[in-house]
Amino acid sequence: MANNNNLKEIICHNLNQALSMDKNLRENAEQQLNMLETNEDYGLHLMEITLSENLDFSIRHLASIILNRYITKHWCNQTEKFEPPEISEQVKQLIRDYLLKSLVITSGGGGGSGGNNDENIHKLLSSFAHSISNIAQYDWPQQWPQLFPTLNQYLSYGQQPNAIYSSLKVFQELAHEITDTQIPDIAPILLPQLLNIFISKKFPIHTSTKAVKIFGIISETIMAMNDLDKNAIKQYLADYIPRFTEYAIEVLMTSDTNDTVDIGMKKEIISILTQLLRYCRKYMKVYLPKILGLIWQHLTTSAQIYVKFKVNSSMENNDDFNDTFSETIIDSDGETISFESLIYSIIDFVNSTFEFAKYRLLIKPVLSDLLYYLLCFVQMTDEQMEKWQSNLDQLIEEDDIDTAAFSIRIAAQDLIMNLARDMTTLDDKHTRKDDELFKIAFLQAVQRHFSEASELEKTQKSRQTWKIIESCLYVMGILSPTIIYTIKSGKNTANEYRSILDNVLLNLNMTESFMAGRSLWTASRFSEIMNDQSLDNFLRITSTLLNNIVDAPILSVYALRATYYFFENVQINQRVQVIRPHLQQFLQGLITIGMNCNSDTLYLVLQIIDLLSELDKEFTCSASSSICSISLSSFLRFPDDTIIFDVVLSIFDHLFSIEQCFPEIQKRLLPIIVAILNSNPNDSNILELLSSSSNKISAQNMSILQPQILDMLTKILNHSNGLNDFMIEKVYPSMIDCLNKAYKDSSAIFQNGTECLSAFLRKGSDFLVRYIDPTTNQNGIILALNICINLLNPHTSDSSAAFVGRLIVILIMQSNQIIGHENIQHLLRSTLVRLNTSKELPIMQSLILVFAHLLYMDLSTILVFLNTLPAPDGTKSALEFVMDKWLGIQRYFHGYENKASTVALCRLFQHALQQQQQQQANTANNQDNSNSNDLNFINLNQIQVSCDDEFDCMDSLEHTSARTRSQMNQLGKNLKQKKRFVPCTLKILKLLINEMIHIQEYKTEHNDDDDDVEDFDDDDDDFDSDEDDDDDDNQLGQHLDSSMKSSNKQQMIDLTDLLAMENDQDDDDDDDNEILSEEIGELDLENVLRNFLCEFRQLPMARDFIVHLTSTESNLLERL
Repeated sequence: MANNNNLKEIICHNLNQALSMDKNLRENAEQQLNMLETNEDYGLHLMEITLSENLDFSIRHLASIILNRYITKHWCNQTEKFEPPEISEQVKQLIRDYLLKSLVITSGGGGGSGGNNDENIHKLLSSFAHSISNIAQYDWPQQWPQLFPTLNQYLSYGQQPNAIYSSLKVFQELAHEITDTQIPDIAPILLPQLLNIFISKKFPIHTSTKAVKIFGIISETIMAMNDLDKNAIKQYLADYIPRFTEYAIEVLMTSDTNDTVDIGMKKEIISILTQLLRYCRKYMKVYLPKILGLIWQHLTTSAQIYVKFKVNSSMENNDDFNDTFSETIIDSDGETISFESLIYSIIDFVNSTFEFAKYRLLIKPVLSDLLYYLLCFVQMTDEQMEKWQSNLDQLIEEDDIDTAAFSIRIAAQDLIMNLARDMTTLDDKHTRKDDELFKIAFLQAVQRHFSEASELEKTQKSRQTWKIIESCLYVMGILSPTIIYTIKSGKNTANEYRSILDNVLLNLNMTESFMAGRSLWTASRFSEIMNDQSLDNFLRITSTLLNNIVDAPILSVYALRATYYFFENVQINQRVQVIRPHLQQFLQGLITIGMNCNSDTLYLVLQIIDLLSELDKEFTCSASSSICSISLSSFLRFPDDTIIFDVVLSIFDHLFSIEQCFPEIQKRLLPIIVAILNSNPNDSNILELLSSSSNKISAQNMSILQPQILDMLTKILNHSNGLNDFMIEKVYPSMIDCLNKAYKDSSAIFQNGTECLSAFLRKGSDFLVRYIDPTTNQNGIILALNICINLLNPHTSDSSAAFVGRLIVILIMQSNQIIGHENIQHLLRSTLVRLNTSKELPIMQSLILVFAHLLYMDLSTILVFLNTLPAPDGTKSALEFVMDKWLGIQRYFHGYENKASTVALCRLFQHALQQQQQQQANTANNQDNSNSNDLNFINLNQIQVSCDDEFDCMDSLEHTSARTRSQMNQLGKNLKQKKRFVPCTLKILKLLINEMIHIQEYKTEHNDDDDDVEDFDDDDDDFDSDEDDDDDDNQLGQHLDSSMKSSNKQQMIDLTDLLAMENDQDDDDDDDNEILSEEIGELDLENVLRNFLCEFRQLPMARDFIVHLTSTESNLLERL
């Protein structure tokens, strides 16, 4: 016992020292306390200290905080923050018991503790509650079953407010951890208790508010449960909804000055009502009219207060009330409670009412008034103005339609946008019945604000009436697409909208920078319907302001944003002749701003330059040097900003596409690319670009730049007509060296480098072979081969080697004679080994495509090679291994890769049918069917591939006897668990048929989207019309059909002729740089498959396959 008392005294002494003003004493005490954590009784002594009423409050409070830290570190060995030793179970039980008893303490500390006693008690209780919730994460309910009953019992202690306060603190922290399995035991007991505290007026406001908040959290859990259990709300929540709602209505009717109600409570109530309206509509409909009236009252009152004390906070006579409404309170849970938080909840409530048609009907009669008040909230506040004036970059970030920032202004704007999206019409194809209602209501709201602002200006009662005009113009600009449609179509409100725009935009108010800037921005949003003279005038003003960043910084920012929309509309509407005279001044201003700004502003500048580079090729060519400089310097200043690099790459893409300026741009870029690939930050070309900036590139940043610069180099190569000497002698060796020096997990460098190397091989493999590396004495093609071998090394990550298959195909196609037979075999063996070790789908697809292309180009040679080679695991042939892997992932290919893989499978299937026909012919002629000595004879029908999903097993499910749904599900599970195999040829056929089904479904969906058709009952007619529309396909079918009927011995699909006839087809969906084989790229996959399957259906041996198809697959063959 003496030892224990000594330990407690030591802990108390160190706690006292930890509160010292002396830094050395504090640090020494903290070290001592950390060392004492290994003592088994350490936690118990901390608990005793916190409960010792004779000790000073500061020591007790510090002990409770350290106890929390001790529990976090030593309670459970499964957590990330755990440090040994783990607290013993005996001590854990004692701490749990002590903590529960501590929730009813009544004294906050001994003499000299300072502060209010109630405040001290609450601090201790909050700390205890946090410790309990911390432990409950691990121990409740299994090791701590008495926790919930005890806490619930405390909630019933009407005479002990501290017990109720601390219990609510625990429940609030635990509420989010309560699961659907615990709700049946907790909700029926806890929810009534919470309602009692909420409704009772004898508790402090913060206690009642906390009870409401917990009620809301538990209710949301029950509502979420209802998605899976349709009786959850009815069973666990419905009984409490009337009682809560009735008192919630009473609270909302109560003035904020009442002692029992505050903003925080109203905010919580409105948030819960919002969720109840969303998920418990049938229980809330009887209360809805009353609730809507109260919410409307709060909305209108809040708008008036917000305008008076937040929007115009600097106005005279506001001092008396400004502090009240600008005050932000942080409650004991760390949550911000302010006047704005109440407005957010009101806006969210209104938003939710428009999610349902029945609720929307109740709002429509007051839609104009609703929009009127929402426009009040869109006004910028004095606080926002001050912030934006001191930080222009923040103005660009926040004053954007797609901003990620959040404020009352943005929340109200988003609500108006949601209403417009649901109610308005953008074109004649998709009309909405509420279109006219919304546009009239919005027009009335805007006109009402304009009229009131005009009257105020006349009476000189307000100097800030421009703010409401600005908010109206802002929202009009946001809704410009639907307003432009209204004006163009001559709807009822067209003249009124045009009149508003003319009055404001033709009489710019330049006295207020924000107002003038907003007018300019709004003009840019409506520039589509401007005449040439007005557009020219606004372009002149905008380009001038863009170059006046020093004298008019706010206007310059708005001019920057307006420039984007002017350029966008000019490009869409092909009015380049109007903007051409101003392009030079625009570019000059953009460069000036772009050279000294943060990344957000720079991104906008580059987006505009990207648009500019597309407007006029002649101007772009003349200004290519300046555009190149700003683009490169931006890329170098922000090396790790991929968003900036993407737009820079787009700019260069436009420059590269202009034949006249491509040589100069290439000549300027290549030395910089070499410097970055060689990690040389002191290169003169790079230093020159950064001369006007304080940024300097470190060696580390060079490695960050390398993946992007490889991407840029690929773009250059794809646009070039061939390889020049500098590319071969300088760029190519630097690129190879960069790849060789990269770490094995540098996936970005390897992926982009693989694509870059592929581009080099495409553009000039015959030139690369002439390059000899001075160190290794190897030519450029062998260097590329070595890169492939390195990427196929199993130690290189799957992500790094994701595109190696494409590189191998290009290398073999372009340079097979140079590489040699032995190197190709070595490369293919390495490919097989890597395929066996790969886990990620992209690299597996990439490697499979190697064999798909080779089989398509030289079927017999590759089949023999794979069939005579053992698989990497040695259990079967490489051919069986490849087919099993290939057919297992075939359905995940897309684009060109899917086309290449599918046509290769067509050839394989054709080969299998030929072998089967040859066997049948030999049998008919009494010839020996033994082909074991013939290496060219490979019977694909005998290869078995795995069947491990529903796709291959559906035939088994369909051909079983009638079963219940649960029995069918169980059968499906059994089939998945049991390893099954199907013939290789059968799985190929099923994959080809399902590919055809996918193509036709995709085509039907897109035709329906284009024609706005909703009737899907004419599928058969659609298939027939497809055949009728293709005369070439019919002629081909008739030719093959007649040839097959002439002799059964010669019945076979002539795939070579079929593919040849399709070579003139072009598939616009394929990117030219993705196409590895032009022959495959030019194929129309739908026609190839249709004809192929039509021919197969006519073969006598087709019946052997069809019996194994599903009904869907069989129906497809019948429809073709």
